[in-house]
Amino acid sequence: MSIGFKCQGREGHSRLIWTGPGVYQGEINASQIGLDSEFRIGVLERVLEWVVNNNPEVRGPEQETVTEIRADVLTVLQEKYPSSGISLDG
Repeated sequence: MSIGFKCQGREGHSRLIWTGPGVYQGEINASQIGLDSEFRIGVLERVLEWVVNNNPEVRGPEQETVTEIRADVLTVLQEKYPSSGISLDG
């Protein structure tokens, strides 16, 4: 059994592909969705960090703003998946 990753995507876009066994819910490969999300979030975080660090006129958000954004995103996910019991830990 081979477990690993490979990158695939259209020009200018990459997608990390899980080549190992998956966890499926019907036709949905939850392992791939989780990995793809982690990859995209990691890239987005690094790009945003680079923009803030390399552009002195750009300020990152205050912690209060980050807390508000997290609460807003949580609300959207709770509305999208009402039976999931999604909540923030901490």
